[in-house]
Amino acid sequence: MQFADDCEFQVMKTSPYNPQSNPVERVMREIGQVVRAYASDKHDAWSRIIPRLEKTLNATVHSSTGFAPDELHKDGIIQTGLDSALISDPQPEDDREQRIRQARTRLQAAAAKRKRQFDKTTTAMPYQVGDKVWFKRHKKSDVKKLATKKL
Repeated sequence: MQFADDCEFQVMKTSPYNPQSNPVERVMREIGQVVRAYASDKHDAWSRIIPRLEKTLNATVHSSTGFAPDELHKDGIIQTGLDSALISDPQPEDDREQRIRQARTRLQAAAAKRKRQFDKTTTAMPYQVGDKVWFKRHKKSDVKKLATKKL
């Protein structure tokens, strides 16, 4: 936990076999697609692709936060490796803490919107110990079982 505190991130647990709840999975999927596209002919090329891809992903504005990761983690300095003449007009400089607050607000608003949408279509069904419920044993398994759920 000390490492997480030093690097200013929060450790969170996610549901197993549910990539939608794990934001890292989306990034890993992108990395896999790029490596497959650019290293398909020459399989040892991935070691040259990854550093450039990392710079590109960290300099890309994410729709969920409205900021590039470099803007939130490196005091607004975006490391693209491009000539400054090729980069679009810089936005007025906000301090890092203000950018983080704005990103957090956007994420919270999006989460609230998802929850409102989910609540429109879902009704929670309370159950008691001993009630029969359907559950899926494993994501890759289509076998469902009627069983007594014990707390």
